[in-house]
Amino acid sequence: MLSSTPEEMQAIVDYMNWQAPDLTVEFLQKVYAETILNHQHVVWDVHTNVDRWWVITNPTNLYSQVQFPNMDLAVTFHVGLCLRVPRSHRSKLSELPVEPLAACFRHMSEASDALAGATPAAAEPSKPAATERRR
Repeated sequence: MLSSTPEEMQAIVDYMNWQAPDLTVEFLQKVYAETILNHQHVVWDVHTNVDRWWVITNPTNLYSQVQFPNMDLAVTFHVGLCLRVPRSHRSKLSELPVEPLAACFRHMSEASDALAGATPAAAEPSKPAATERRR
């Protein structure tokens, strides 16, 4: 078990109340922390009046210990989810902050989109050989 502050514990209780308002937290403890790609993920073992949950931070999410009986499995899934979700969301240019090179980015983005949708050109028909004689 890792040490935790009352504020950290209350943040986890608040999260559980938000995500699972029908459950009551009866016990929780910080059990593991690991830094992966400059992000620290903290794992909490949360016991409720009904079942048990893993709550993993940064970003915070909860995982049923019935579906994820092993903490390492939950952490692996969580980290994979954290890596994959941002890649599936592509910001529109209008959502990005204005930068000096926004016009350049717009042209590069349009070119990239055009290239992604392009199909190869058909090969040109062969020309008659230059050695043919005219009559």
